[in-house]
Amino acid sequence: MSEEAAQSKWVGEEIGQWAATKSKDKMALVLTSGEVFWDDEARDFDYERSTAVSEGMRGVYTGQDSEPPSTVSMAVV
Repeated sequence: MSEEAAQSKWVGEEIGQWAATKSKDKMALVLTSGEVFWDDEARDFDYERSTAVSEGMRGVYTGQDSEPPSTVSMAVV
């Protein structure tokens, strides 16, 4: 997950293909740049505030417990 990947058409398509054919539990979320926010009410990423979440992720984690999916940050600080 990065700001660049969030804007990529191809990343969005790959995420859509993965979500359609695989379990979300097998998707590793690694943040390399940008920010990720979770919307507890929507039980999905907060797409208004997040800069590193592709639109392709919309709905992939919807309905999961109120806890956001695990994300590993590899961002250089």
